[in-house]
Amino acid sequence: MDDTRTDHDAYLSKIADFIGSQSYLQAVGADMLKRSSMTQELGITSLGAIALIASYMNSRGLSDSDLNPEWVPSLYKVDGLVAVFREIDSLASRAVAV
Repeated sequence: MDDTRTDHDAYLSKIADFIGSQSYLQAVGADMLKRSSMTQELGITSLGAIALIASYMNSRGLSDSDLNPEWVPSLYKVDGLVAVFREIDSLASRAVAV
């Protein structure tokens, strides 16, 4: 297995752990994230996805008021959700560096 695949799997595990830490969502495994294409398959509603992103932003030291409305259409797909998590991590890294 190459490093890129290992990093991606580790990132999916991180997201799955975070989802499982949210009391309003059911626990999911990284394997479920890999197999699912839509967030609804994971029991995540559109409002739940927005709340999840806001919670993740707060956990990374960002304000949920910085939630980018352009992210919302992406949250219906698992790949989009993962991309938004990565973007939040990037924003948090830049905020720390400033």
